[in-house]
Amino acid sequence: MDGTRVPVRRSMHAETYASKRYIKRKKGGLRLFSPTVRKADLNSNAAPTGKGKLAKALVRDRWLYVMLVPGLIFFLVFKYVPMWGVLIGFKDYQPFLGFTGSEWVGFKHFERFFTNPVFWMLFKNTFILAVYNIVFFFPMPILIALLLNEVRIETYKRLVQTMIYVPHFVSWVVVVGIAYIFFTSEGGIVTEWMKGHSGHAINVLESADWFRTMVTAEVIWKETGWGTIIFLAALAGVDPQLYEASRIDGAGSCASCGT
Repeated sequence: MDGTRVPVRRSMHAETYASKRYIKRKKGGLRLFSPTVRKADLNSNAAPTGKGKLAKALVRDRWLYVMLVPGLIFFLVFKYVPMWGVLIGFKDYQPFLGFTGSEWVGFKHFERFFTNPVFWMLFKNTFILAVYNIVFFFPMPILIALLLNEVRIETYKRLVQTMIYVPHFVSWVVVVGIAYIFFTSEGGIVTEWMKGHSGHAINVLESADWFRTMVTAEVIWKETGWGTIIFLAALAGVDPQLYEASRIDGAGSCASCGT
């Protein structure tokens, strides 16, 4: 048996070698002979590069990318293409000349806006309205969601939830029209009620002091229902065992909600 060469069973990568591998048996044990491997054979079975991995991933998930095409077309047509219209702010737009035929004026309109004395009044009103929304509007959906979460009569709960949710779908033009019907000085519902009980009425629509209050009240009436739905969904995900554990510990309803 000594001196004879026994061929080794070929493995999965045996074809990358230039010739077969042999084991020569000796008294001291086995010795492995591996002929030189050609560089081309190694490169043929080498790990794929970055571009190769990307190509394989694109081929493997090609139908997922095809499903993305409608969404990409939607954003391209309705989101990015209309952004071309912002250039109208840098032109002296004339309807008869069109968008492309109007004269380019650069930052002329922006300079006129920022240097106008009215700008700071607009900035002040915008800032104050934002503070009003944070202070008065933001807590309302949370408060109503906590109250509705404690209601055990499902029919009543769903009725209230629907009534406060419907105004979200009403246009702001309609909201302003409703406010005008209620507070107009000429036959407004709230105005006539104030006249009948106090003898005089406040002209809310023409008073600068009531402007911010009216806008904030309209936002609360229109958008509170939408926020309530979101917070109710979050409360529904709370484990009921947490409420039971808090009641066992002696916590009341308010403490349980706060926890």
